[in-house]
Amino acid sequence: EAITPDNPNNPLPPKEIHISAAIEASAQTKATTRDESTLTGPIDGTVDIPGIQFLHKDAAASEATSGLSFEGVSVITGTRIATGTTNTGSSITFNGSAPQYDQKENKNAYFVAYYPVRENSSSSDNTATWTIDGKTDILYAERYDAGTYIATITGGESPMTFKHALAQLEVVCMAEKDVSAEVMKKVWGQIQKIEISTLAKAKYKYSDQSFEFKDASDGTTAANIELLQKDYKTAFAAIDIPSHVATPSADNVVAAGMFAPAAENSTAAITLTITTKVDGADASAVTTNVTVQLAKDGTNKGFERGLKHTAILTFKTSKVDIEVTGTTITPWGTGYTGTGDVTPTVTP
Repeated sequence: EAITPDNPNNPLPPKEIHISAAIEASAQTKATTRDESTLTGPIDGTVDIPGIQFLHKDAAASEATSGLSFEGVSVITGTRIATGTTNTGSSITFNGSAPQYDQKENKNAYFVAYYPVRENSSSSDNTATWTIDGKTDILYAERYDAGTYIATITGGESPMTFKHALAQLEVVCMAEKDVSAEVMKKVWGQIQKIEISTLAKAKYKYSDQSFEFKDASDGTTAANIELLQKDYKTAFAAIDIPSHVATPSADNVVAAGMFAPAAENSTAAITLTITTKVDGADASAVTTNVTVQLAKDGTNKGFERGLKHTAILTFKTSKVDIEVTGTTITPWGTGYTGTGDVTPTVTP
């Protein structure tokens, strides 16, 4: 119950702080539960999302114009309930005690958020860190202004939009045109695994709501992380090299994952390591490094946060080489489109 600061015996009517959520351009894959607080696979609207971490801070609007630090703020946990479809926004319920409006100073209530629950156990460092495993989607929502107690924002506003902090990668592998499966197996054998050279840790900073990507030792040395199957959840299994396809589609993807993006505006190529092995007791695995320069409309691009990048690899037999025969860059998938009003669901 809200109490008038100047007159404790005159209670003010309660007002909800109610937030609607949306996830931009999520992949179509349906997520499954890994543990109590984290889902695996790119997240869409078909599952509940527990353990969303909110930071709430009251501040004058003038403070927020040049950035607003959330250091020292305690986390409020929320849950987004599934809508059953991939492109519909829905409400978030705060767990436990909901945040309250400042009444005495009439400050605005600001929110930021991230997902999943962080791995670091102490809040004293004002960061959230995660190990990047290719299958765990990391989301964040930029600052949202809920207004003041006397001037709430209730309708016609965009919801908090949760963006993907990682970049999505899909790999298509295929044989050279007009080369038989028997020849491909004799030259290349099977693909044992596909890896990307990348950074293994993500860090979200409360001070300015930015992300840093580091290696396991908090440095910047890239290391190989294995891609998964195209469901973004299941470990890659050895496969024969698929036949040539003139126009590859999503059906031809053999490996995928979500990984650290390149720095903003970077056009650096990514490096994939393909491990193959020919049948036979004496055969040893062979690794081939493949440099993939991502491009769109003839312009070099980097591995960009929130986008899906597809690399098309053709396995050659004449010179035993893996050639990058195409790349595509598209939205993450079918995500939230439309608008949502922030309105209370319960009448006080």
